Amino acid sequence: MDTYVKHLIEDIRSAHRAKEEEPNREETFEDHIRDVERFISGDAEHTLTYHCGLKYEAFPPADRLNDDQMTTISKALDDLLESWNAHADIPEEVPAKMRYQLMVSLLNTPFTFMSYGNTGFDYCTGDPEGCELGKYCRCLDLE
Repeated sequence: MDTYVKHLIEDIRSAHRAKEEEPNREETFEDHIRDVERFISGDAEHTLTYHCGLKYEAFPPADRLNDDQMTTISKALDDLLESWNAHADIPEEVPAKMRYQLMVSLLNTPFTFMSYGNTGFDYCTGDPEGCELGKYCRCLDLE
């Protein structure tokens, strides 16, 4: 599986948004409002897979990987998100297996690319009951 993981990491790196795609001018107020309106509308045109080209099916089930492999892949996916002006808000204490599954699931998540600013993927619903993060949810600290 190590060889497959190495190839997968290469594929993830290849899926980064190219530097030349970055805006080469300052953001105007109109640019900012256009991105905000697109984001607020909740009308994401495509999934993250569409934008980066990675397929959910290319990622092995968590039970076929060890913790180090899952951590390596998750870190590579973090870097990928950063290249697309996005981030996943996952608490540090989340175990490798859970983090890996959450990160890979983002590929099938609707995604609105923001030319300026950043899109965040937040797993906390604000209600600990049925929260995807379970006992690792930050909203438990608020009770």
